Amino acid sequence: MSTNNATTHGFIYHGVNDPWIPVSEAEQLWREQCALGVAATKNIVGGEHLTAYVSSYGATMDWVDQRLRGVPVDGTSAATPGGR
Repeated sequence: MSTNNATTHGFIYHGVNDPWIPVSEAEQLWREQCALGVAATKNIVGGEHLTAYVSSYGATMDWVDQRLRGVPVDGTSAATPGGR
């Protein structure tokens, strides 16, 4: 995906100990999207595949809620507090 940018703001979350998808792939996707000018937020949390979903749920829902209420993304790529 290094040349395909998302057409909307992105939220990428991942578990640092995911046994199926290396965390490096989530980090790479985030870097690529940021380099293409996409406002992307990443949230890398402890845990594996399922616990990452649970651990990221609050940050994910906050991000979605802000988008649904029309709160603009600041136009930059950033890591969420508590994430890496």
